Amino acid sequence: MRVLAVNLKPGQVAPMHSHPDSISYYLTDGKLKITLPDGKAMERTPKAGTAGWSDAVTHEAQNIGANDFQSVQIELKPPAPHVVPTR
Repeated sequence: MRVLAVNLKPGQVAPMHSHPDSISYYLTDGKLKITLPDGKAMERTPKAGTAGWSDAVTHEAQNIGANDFQSVQIELKPPAPHVVPTR
């Protein structure tokens, strides 16, 4: 896994980027505009103290709220191949 601290000030944009499957834990309430590579945009309003699952995604995120937004994102990496020892 990889653990990320996400901090976005009001109006700040995290440019287009990708994540594998992940879980986010929201430290603050937020108001986010999420834009996908095809230009489709949606608004999200995560609540402090809650968590959410996300399938792998490529997106841009913008804090459209009036306050700083903070979360912890836990990206899941694929399991390492199992190697059977030889004798």
